[in-house]
Amino acid sequence: MKTALTIEQSAELIKRGISIDKASECEDGDFRDIPVFALTDLLSLLPKGDGDDSVLSISGHNDKWNVAYEMPDSNDDYIYCVKETACVFVRAELIDALYAALLWCLDNHVKLD
Repeated sequence: MKTALTIEQSAELIKRGISIDKASECEDGDFRDIPVFALTDLLSLLPKGDGDDSVLSISGHNDKWNVAYEMPDSNDDYIYCVKETACVFVRAELIDALYAALLWCLDNHVKLD
């Protein structure tokens, strides 16, 4: 199980404005330590809900991980969406699904925790 992002993925988050202080791991570079985001870092960054009773949902199924925001519809059945935009990220590794969700949040200006 992969527990940290790659250097390239971590660099992308930093490029998009995530503080290097949020990265709990480092890898040795040629002349300096390179910040790397761990699974727990991503979990702490992702919003747990958006104030409209939506919640972050994480589940595993058929060797894939699903990360989504669940939001109740008018019949109190839960649907997977955020503000009417499909938002379900399915990846083989949990950290990659969380990374995709975090990128989506950054692209859509969703306030992070």
